[in-house]
Amino acid sequence: MLKQALIVILLAMTTRAASAATDAVPALTSEAAAAFAKGDYDGAIAKYEQVIATGHVNGHLYYNLGIALFRKAHTGEALAAFLAARRYLPRDPDVRANIRFVTAAIKDKLETDAPGGTFHALAFWVRRTTPREVAVAFAVAAFLSAAFLCATTLAPAARRLRGWALASLAVPALLAAALAVSVEGDEVWGAVALAQAKVYSGPDKNTLVFELQEGAPFRTFARSESGLWGIELSDGKKGWVADSDVKVF
Repeated sequence: MLKQALIVILLAMTTRAASAATDAVPALTSEAAAAFAKGDYDGAIAKYEQVIATGHVNGHLYYNLGIALFRKAHTGEALAAFLAARRYLPRDPDVRANIRFVTAAIKDKLETDAPGGTFHALAFWVRRTTPREVAVAFAVAAFLSAAFLCATTLAPAARRLRGWALASLAVPALLAAALAVSVEGDEVWGAVALAQAKVYSGPDKNTLVFELQEGAPFRTFARSESGLWGIELSDGKKGWVADSDVKVF
């Protein structure tokens, strides 16, 4: 009960300050924060969505939007916003706590992680970082290794360390592999926004295979020309659902 109470407190917190990624639209973010502070959640949602439409997105923006949506009882859309925030803030405890809190209340008992094999288990630490973070780490490691190698080549006194310099090249090599895993695993998640959504066997809605309740989370793997999302659930089931029935940020 105490843990659940703490999570509820997280949802009751005021919105966070937006990061530098939204500095191009300071007026909208300020207006959204002001609307939220006044309890005008509809206004806050509208302003946050305007910012998203500009492409200036970040984890804090989606987190704030998720709280506003949750306050308006839009459970599915709130979960979709929190899942979008997770892409940018994969280690943030508040984001993960709110995801757990919302998913615990939905009717379909599904997880917010796709099924994975041994490789995904071994790459767990990579999935707790963003592709940008891994790319920065790779660039720094590659520069330092190259500088070390050059120093052992040009400076006679440092030549005895050449073996260590060559061994250091393994670090950027490992980070390059980690970057490939991170980019490939940069999954886009969404959730059912209506009371119920029909899931079909294909993008042409030829066969109804099952239905999902509001808030059911899913990973997307495709988008059809007819406006359907190809989705995969944590239990391995796959199908196609209309864009109008779900929310994907």
